Amino acid sequence: MLCLEPRIGTVLPCRITVLETDDGVVLISMNPLVIAHLFNNDQLNEFSAQMSETILDVMEESTL
Repeated sequence: MLCLEPRIGTVLPCRITVLETDDGVVLISMNPLVIAHLFNNDQLNEFSAQMSETILDVMEESTL
């Protein structure tokens, strides 16, 4: 499935998808803030902002 459409990894149960391309390795993830805004809930927005920051930290650390 990922071979046909790599972006499908953003909606699978995994939070970060690792793809190998001709240019190297690419990490992709869905932005939790995008989904949170659909529910118009300030607490969810705050939590999603923290979650997004954590995911970005993990992705940055793993590419060092």
